[in-house]
Amino acid sequence: MRSLLRCEIDETRYVALLSNLLMIYSALEPALDRNAAHPVLSRIAHPAIRRAAALRADLSALKGGDWRESDAIVSATVAYAKRIEAIDLACPQLLLAHAYVRYLGDLSGGQVLKRVVSSNPMLKTPVPVAFYDFGDATTTASLAKTFRTGLASVVLSPLDEDAVVAEAKLAFELHITLFNEL
Repeated sequence: MRSLLRCEIDETRYVALLSNLLMIYSALEPALDRNAAHPVLSRIAHPAIRRAAALRADLSALKGGDWRESDAIVSATVAYAKRIEAIDLACPQLLLAHAYVRYLGDLSGGQVLKRVVSSNPMLKTPVPVAFYDFGDATTTASLAKTFRTGLASVVLSPLDEDAVVAEAKLAFELHITLFNEL
């Protein structure tokens, strides 16, 4: 992340980052779709925040058809995706934690990253930034507010609250491990 923010990340490493994020979203978004009627998850079901298609577009723009052949997936990403798949089946309300970590990060910090990545001289220009693009500032703020409102409206038992908080902490740890491996 430090390298990304300092514009020190080259195209190979940037493609690796996007490829690994795509694997995570490719686990998370279908799980959210399968559980769209779940009383907890229905409150955060907003198709406009989905990122897998945007990641695919950026990777196609950067690498053409070659990105699918990438061996850039790190073990932390595999563990992250397996965790999402496991809770999808066993305890889908915990997907809320992963949606929180990923989407609010994208809606807030991702906007800073969009500017930084766009100006990185080590990446070919124009740098594809669909992943970070939710629309103009008003639209992005509205999506973030809608997502936060959905989160605030979720009613969980104290036991489930504790489990979701623990899962959010795990999601942050998985994300940190991913960045460390990359």
